[in-house]
Amino acid sequence: MRSTLAILVTGFCATSAHMALAQTAAPVGTAAASEVADDMSQGLGDIVVTAQRREQRLQDVPVTVNAISAQGLERQGITNTADLNAVVPGLNIAKSSTVVQPFLRGVGTASLVPGNDPSVPLYIDGVYHSAPAALFFSFNNIERVEVLKGPQGTLFGRNATGGLIQVITKDPTQELSGKFSLSYGNYRAVNATGYISGGTDTIAADLAVVYNNQSKGWGRNTFRAGEGGPIVVGGTTFTDRKVKRAAGYTDEFGIHSKIVMTPGDRTTVKLSGMYIDVDTNQNHYRHPLPGRLLPGPPGQNPYSFTGGFYDYDSDIEWFNRNHQYLFTAEAQHEADFATIKSISSYLKAKAEISVPSDGSPLISRASSFAHLRWKTFTQELQILSNKDWGPSWLEWIGGLYYLNSRAGYDPQEVTYGYRYDGTFNRYSFQTSDSLAAYGQATASLTSTTRLTLGLRYSKDRLSATQYQLGTSAVLGGGNANGAVTILVPKVRTTFDKITWRVALDQRLTPDVLLYASASRGYKTGAWNHGALCATVPPVGVACSNLVSPTRPEVLDAYEIGLKSDLFDKRLRFNISGYYYDYSDLQVQAVVGVPPISVLNNAASARMYGIDVETAFQFSRYLRISANGAYLDAKYKKYPNAVGFVPLTAAPYANSQILFDASGNRLPRAPKFTSTVSVDWTIPTGAGDVTLTGSWYYNNGFYWDPQERLKERAYSLVNGQIALKATDNLSLRIWGRNLLDKKYYSYQTATSAGDQGAPAAPRTYGLAVDFQF
Repeated sequence: MRSTLAILVTGFCATSAHMALAQTAAPVGTAAASEVADDMSQGLGDIVVTAQRREQRLQDVPVTVNAISAQGLERQGITNTADLNAVVPGLNIAKSSTVVQPFLRGVGTASLVPGNDPSVPLYIDGVYHSAPAALFFSFNNIERVEVLKGPQGTLFGRNATGGLIQVITKDPTQELSGKFSLSYGNYRAVNATGYISGGTDTIAADLAVVYNNQSKGWGRNTFRAGEGGPIVVGGTTFTDRKVKRAAGYTDEFGIHSKIVMTPGDRTTVKLSGMYIDVDTNQNHYRHPLPGRLLPGPPGQNPYSFTGGFYDYDSDIEWFNRNHQYLFTAEAQHEADFATIKSISSYLKAKAEISVPSDGSPLISRASSFAHLRWKTFTQELQILSNKDWGPSWLEWIGGLYYLNSRAGYDPQEVTYGYRYDGTFNRYSFQTSDSLAAYGQATASLTSTTRLTLGLRYSKDRLSATQYQLGTSAVLGGGNANGAVTILVPKVRTTFDKITWRVALDQRLTPDVLLYASASRGYKTGAWNHGALCATVPPVGVACSNLVSPTRPEVLDAYEIGLKSDLFDKRLRFNISGYYYDYSDLQVQAVVGVPPISVLNNAASARMYGIDVETAFQFSRYLRISANGAYLDAKYKKYPNAVGFVPLTAAPYANSQILFDASGNRLPRAPKFTSTVSVDWTIPTGAGDVTLTGSWYYNNGFYWDPQERLKERAYSLVNGQIALKATDNLSLRIWGRNLLDKKYYSYQTATSAGDQGAPAAPRTYGLAVDFQF
C-alpha cells in the first residue's frame, strides 16, 4: 500500500506536464474549439503584495518579490516556514539546535544566541518577529507569503540586510465561513486544522487552529543500556538513563485569532493573538558525519557512528520545545490629508533545547540543556499619502519605529554523566532598545517614469550581562556547586546608521516594467552574551578582560530588473540581476569545549547573481511555473576565520584552527537553485481533479567558510492529487520528497566533531477537506 501510493504520486509528477500539453494540443470540434478559445482568454491574475508597506500589484513594485498564495502553499505541500526553500529559489532555510536560520541570496546569520537577530527576518502582518526559535510553525490561516529579496533597510529596517519573509494572515469576513482538514500520513502523522470566520458589518472575527502529531520518528536513538559506561555521583553509581527513542518526532499545537472592527467608514481596528506550543526533534537531532572519529566509551574508543541515516546514538536525547505568545493591535484612520496607522505588538517566548554536544554515547562529554527566553515590545507609527489630498504624481510614506527586547539564557545548563551531574549553569541576557525614523517617496516624473527615494535613521542601544554558577557535586573549582565565575556586570554599547534606497522604474508598455535600484542594508551589532569574558577570572571575581561586541554589518546592493505580463497576461516573465558589496558581515563560529556559539566579523564579501521567475497559464485548467536563481558569493577578505581539522588519533574529534578564508565561497550559498511546478485541473463527472507537482533542484553548497562540509546536489519532488467531490468536500493524496532523497537540513563543525541533522525522508498520506 505504501509503495503503491508513493509510486502513483511520483508517476504523476513525471508525466503530468507531458499529458497536459498533449491534451491542450489535441484536435477539437467546433464546440470544443470555442471552449478552448474561451479557456485561453483566462490570463494570470494580479497578485497584491505589501512590499512597500501599502497594497500594490506585484508587477508594479520595483523590488524582486516571490509571492505564494494560500492555495499555492497547500498544493505544493508547503506546511511550515522551512518548506519555503522548495518554492523560492535563492532561499535557504535551515533549522539548527536552537533557531531557524534563513539565508537569501547568500545573506544570512547562523547565530545560535538568543537576541542576535537574523539578517533575513520574519514579519507577520507587518510585525517584526524577534524569536527565531519559534518561527517553525505550521501554516493554517495564511493569505499569502511574500519573500522580498535584497536589503529592505528603508521601510522595514529591522536587520533586513538580505531581505525578509512576510506572512500575511487572512482577515475575517462578515459571512459565516469555515474550512476543516484532516490528514493521515506515514510515520503515524496526524494533521488537523480548522478555520472559521464570521461577523457583522462593524465587527468580524476568526479562529484558526492547527494540530500536528507524528509519534513515529524517521529513525531512532540506538543508544544501549550501559553503553556509555558508569558514573558515580554522591556515592551512587549510574550506568543508564531512560531515553526517548524516536528520532524525527513532532507534536505541535497552534491557535490564532483576529478581530476586525470598523467603528466608522474611515477607521479600522485589528486585534490578533497567537499561541504556539511545539515539542519536536525534527531537523534538530544530529549524528556524527560518516567516517568521523570521536572519543568513545569503554570498548568503543575511538567511536564512529554506524547507525542509519535517520538514526542517532546518544545517552542524552535531542529535543526542542517552544512556547510562544504574540499579541498585535493595528489601528488605521483615513484622514482627509493622509492615512494614519499604528501597529503595536508584544511577544513572549520560551524554549527548552536539549543538545548533546558530541552526539555520541560518551557520558563524560558535556551536554547542553538551554532555557531560552524572549520578551519583545514594538510600536510603529505610519503616515501614508492617499489619493484625496496632495499632488496626484506623488506617493509617500513616513514612520517612527521603537523596539524593546530582552533575550537570553535563563539558564543554559551544562551537564554530563547521563545528566545526573552538572558542571555549571550559564545565565546571560542581551537587552536591545531600538529607535528609527524613516520616509520614502515615489514621484511620477512622466506618465511612465517614476523615481523612488527612501531614507532611514536607526539607533540601537545594547546592553548585556552574564554569570556562571557551578552545579557539580563531583567537580571542583568553578564547577563546584555554588561557585560563581565569569561574572560580567552590565555592559553597554550603541550603534547607529543611515540606510537608503533609490529606484527608477520605466513603464515600457502597460504590462512591461523596467527598473533599477541601489540600496543599503544594515544589521546592528551584538554582544556575544555567554562568551563575554576573554579570559576566565578566579572564582567570585568579576571579569575585567571583556570581548568587544560584534560590529554591525552593512550591505550595498545594486539591482536591475524587468517585470512583464505577455500574450494577454498568459505569460509572466520577471528577471533581475544584482551585485552586493558586503562589509563586516557577521559570521557564526562554534568554539570551545563544551562548544559555544559566537558571532565574528568577516572583513568583506561580494556576491552577484540573476533571479528568473516565469509562469504560463495555458488555459484556466493548466498552469506551469518555472523559477531559477544563479548566485556567485565569495569572501573578498576574511583573515583569521575559525575552522576545524578532524583528528585521526587521540583525543580524536576536531582541533580548532585559524585560517584565511579570503576567496572561499560563502556558506549556504548554492550556485544554482530552481523550481518547476505544474497545476492541472481536469473536469470529470465525479468532480474536478487537480494534479499538482513540483520539482526543486539545488546544485549543492558549503556549510562552513572552510569549504570542508559540503551538501551535495539534490532534487526534491512533491505531488498532490485532489478530487473536489462537491462544492464543500475535497479529497487529497499528497506526497513530499517522493524520490526519498537523503540530505541534511543542517551541518556543523565544532571541537566535538562534525555533525549533521537529517532532513525529512519521503512522506505521503491522505487528506479530507470540508469548507462552507
